[in-house]
Amino acid sequence: MRLLSCRGRARSGRGEQRRHHLAGVGLQRGLVRGHRVALVAVLVACGLWACTPAPPGATQGQAAPTVASAPAASQALASPRELTKLSLAQAVPAMAFAPVMLAKDAGLFAEEGIELDHQIVGSAANALAALTSGEVQLMAGGGDTILNAYEKRLDTVAIAGVTTANLFSWAVGNRFLQQKGVSRQSPLADRVAALKGTRVGTPNLGGLGHRLGNYMLIQSGYDPDATIDWAAAGAGTALAAALRQGQVDVIFNGVPDPEFVEDEGIGQVYIVMAEEFPYTQSFIHNALAAKRQWVEANPDLAQRAARAIGRASNRLRDDPAGSVQALQAGYPALKPAVLELSLAHAKPAFGPDARMTEEMWRNTIDVYRAAGAVTSQVSPAEGTYWTNKYLVDVPQR
Repeated sequence: MRLLSCRGRARSGRGEQRRHHLAGVGLQRGLVRGHRVALVAVLVACGLWACTPAPPGATQGQAAPTVASAPAASQALASPRELTKLSLAQAVPAMAFAPVMLAKDAGLFAEEGIELDHQIVGSAANALAALTSGEVQLMAGGGDTILNAYEKRLDTVAIAGVTTANLFSWAVGNRFLQQKGVSRQSPLADRVAALKGTRVGTPNLGGLGHRLGNYMLIQSGYDPDATIDWAAAGAGTALAAALRQGQVDVIFNGVPDPEFVEDEGIGQVYIVMAEEFPYTQSFIHNALAAKRQWVEANPDLAQRAARAIGRASNRLRDDPAGSVQALQAGYPALKPAVLELSLAHAKPAFGPDARMTEEMWRNTIDVYRAAGAVTSQVSPAEGTYWTNKYLVDVPQR
C-alpha cells in the first residue's frame, strides 16, 4: 500500500471528508434503496413546533420567533392504523448510525406507525440535498451537516440525537505498546505523550479525522507538527492492514475501524474519544433532522420518528447484548465480536431518550470551528436548529 503523509494540521484548500464516510467505510453492504418495514403497532402523541430565531444574516429588526412548548403526549395506545410512509436519507450504513439501523431492523419505526423508506445516499451532501429538495422527510446527519445547513439558512431542525458522543478512537500496534511501555490502562496524559514520534494512519489528509486528531493534541498541549506524522492509509480493514504491515504505528478513525485492530490481536484500542475528553464525551456526532416546515405541519409524525430513535438509543444503552442480533442484519460484514466491542466503546453516545443538550451543541460547534467545518458564530441554544420537544414519553425499549 502506498501511503501519503504530511505532518500536523490540515492545509487550507484540502477537501475535507465528512465524518459519516470516515466512520462508515468498510461496512458497506448491499442495502437496497427503499428498504421497507411492515409491522403495525402505533403509539400516538401530539406536539407543537414554532419558528425559531433567525440564523446569521437575518434582516435587522426581523422578529425572533421562539419554540413553543409541546403539549404532553397522550399515554393511551392508539388503535391500529395504516402505516405512514416516511423516507429517510443517510450517507452510509456506518456504526455511528446504529440507533437508526436498530430502529429500522428491530421494527421500532413500524411500532410507531411508520413505514420507513431508508435510503443510503453515499454522502452527507447527498443526504442534505435530498432533505432540502423534499425528496425525503427525514435525514440522519452529522452535527456539522446540521450546523452547515443552519449557516446556509436551509431551515432544518434536529429532533433527536442519534449519537451524542464523538465515536473516533485511536488504536495502536503491539510493537508500539512494547516500545512505549504503555497500555489502555495507563493515565491518559501518558498515553497522549507516548504518541510523540509516531506515524498515524487515517483515511485521508485534510479530512475530519486528521483535523480532529490535531485538535486533541492541541487541547492536550502539543504541537501537532512536532508530535506526529500523519499518513493517508484508507479506511475499514485497510487501516488495520497498514498497522499489521508496519506502515503506520497508530490509526485514528471512527468505530469499528479501531476495533478491527483489537479483534485481530495486532494491537489495542488505546484512546476512546467518547470516554476520555469532556469536549467529545458530550457531542452531537449524528442527529435526526427534518425541514422546519414539514415538522410544523406534521408534529405527530415528528414525535413518532423521534421516539423511534429515542427507543433505539435506550435499548442500545441498556441492553447492548440484546441489540447485537438485530443490528447484525444491518452490519453483515462485521463479526459479532467486533460489533459487540464497537457497541461497548460507543455506549456513551447512546443518550437517554436520544435527548440533546446545549453543552453537546456547544462542544460540537467548538470542535468543528477549530476543524474549519463551521465558519460562523453559532448559538448552541435550544430552539435555533435543534429541539427536544418531540421526544415525548419515550419508552425504555
